[in-house]
Amino acid sequence: MEMKDEQLVARARTGERAAFEQLYRQHVDNVWRYGWARTRSREEASEIVQETFLRVAKYLPGFEGRSAFSTWLFTIVRSVTVTHVRKKRRNDEETKTSSVLRLVPGGTDVDEPSGGDYDEFEHRRDLLRETIGRLPASQRDVK
Repeated sequence: MEMKDEQLVARARTGERAAFEQLYRQHVDNVWRYGWARTRSREEASEIVQETFLRVAKYLPGFEGRSAFSTWLFTIVRSVTVTHVRKKRRNDEETKTSSVLRLVPGGTDVDEPSGGDYDEFEHRRDLLRETIGRLPASQRDVK
């Protein structure tokens, strides 16, 4: 028989591990589905579940019950997901930037040849400009 969230929260706040585990079992599927819906990745959804329940464990003692546990949990999973998606986007952009810089002689300078063959420099510069030209306008400028 499943206990209500309020009972489980009260018991989990006193350190009862079984109560926390029951809260986890009752909510893990919804948390995973939310993470998957935002990322479309099983691996990332699993990471979101893990981080969400780590935060629940950390902050549960301070949960005052002014809202339903499920509302509080949703606030946490939404925050974790937003942070996760932003971090992934930032890492993806850094990877793209790193890939583009490998096209540039010397890794950073496109204004002057870096001691190599001038024709090779021009070829790489043109390739870099073409690659940048294929980016969406919002990603072409350095911020």
